[in-house]
Amino acid sequence: MKHKHLILAFLSTCFITACGSGGNSEQGCSTCEGTQQAVDSFPSSRLVSTELKELSQQVDASICSGRTLKSTYLESENTRIFATPEIVESSMQLLATLTEEKLAEATNAFGMSLDSYIELRGAYDLGAAYEYVYYVWQAENADDEIQIYELEPGFDVSVDDLPTVARYRYEYNSDTGDYDRIITGYDPYLSSEIASEYWGSLTASEKSEAIARVAAFRDESVSMEDYAQEPRIHVCVLDKSVFEGIATVGSKDGMQIANPSQLNEYNQSDNFSPFARVIEHELIHVIQNSYMSAREVSEYVWFAEGIAEYLTGGKITLSAHEENIVETGRSGNLWFDKYSYAAGVIYYITQTLGNGDGSILQFLENYKNQTYLEYDIENEEYKSLFESTFSNTFIDFDLSQFEYSELESEYFERLN
Repeated sequence: MKHKHLILAFLSTCFITACGSGGNSEQGCSTCEGTQQAVDSFPSSRLVSTELKELSQQVDASICSGRTLKSTYLESENTRIFATPEIVESSMQLLATLTEEKLAEATNAFGMSLDSYIELRGAYDLGAAYEYVYYVWQAENADDEIQIYELEPGFDVSVDDLPTVARYRYEYNSDTGDYDRIITGYDPYLSSEIASEYWGSLTASEKSEAIARVAAFRDESVSMEDYAQEPRIHVCVLDKSVFEGIATVGSKDGMQIANPSQLNEYNQSDNFSPFARVIEHELIHVIQNSYMSAREVSEYVWFAEGIAEYLTGGKITLSAHEENIVETGRSGNLWFDKYSYAAGVIYYITQTLGNGDGSILQFLENYKNQTYLEYDIENEEYKSLFESTFSNTFIDFDLSQFEYSELESEYFERLN
């Protein structure tokens, strides 16, 4: 049975697009004097300590998507605030403060400390480092030997213990008019499961040495330092005339966000509390992207948005019906029309099939630590990393692994 994905639409809600922008998106700051006063009147006692620094080519400002920026940026303990030229420094200071405050709340919502998350961000991107070495390890050299045996003296798995893949040729069948696939033998290959197990057994210094050996083999200047990550979260503040939304996350690096001076409905209430909740929502996505691949975050949008809405105290709808689904015509996929329905699914799987809210972080850690794909024997295909992690995290009522395909096929029955 081909199951439909439950994907939450990036529709025009007040958390992502311009429905809460408080004015025409073509208006600039010259029309927003009153709202600039709101920014300037933000309690100075709450402002975090920042340092104004010169923007140079050595500073990664890619979160701003190549836009022309101010010659300076603000740096706080855990953020870097970039901005387009018309953005005033008080708006940048406000964003640094709200991001620092909401980052602490977002990490706490996941059940982790702020320090442990910043340490995670500042660690090496071992997933990317592994992909670099595995690409070479699994290849064969001129002597038809899998490369890992030449490059890694510590790799002690016998060739006889490696899985095999069929070697075949195609032969024309005059009776059927088709080409038949003829298996001519079986060759061993280095599976990602075996390679990742070996990679995981190496110490940090041994991983660094393995990268150096692969780099030397390929005559490249690559080292472990190339996989070091920037621990600070990058925020790009944009004028509403060039940015139609309220806020959006580009990657694990950070987010783009509209100039708070131009968001009447967000900055006139309780010292920017509504605006701050938007920031926390986006920071939840930044944290998700620190664990998951951007491709799968975008593919399973209902999961990403459901978690963000659920953890930031948004509305949770515990049942859903056909009228809450928008048919998109994209290969039969289904899109929720509101975040609250996706949040309801998160509530169901965490509280009913998981270990409460803690299973969200458990899922992310399982995802980050799983470096190979599981094979679905019944459907004769590999599960996505998301689906493999899902079944390894959540347990059904009969104590069996809860497959993602079951959630897709039994969604209405389970939640209604």
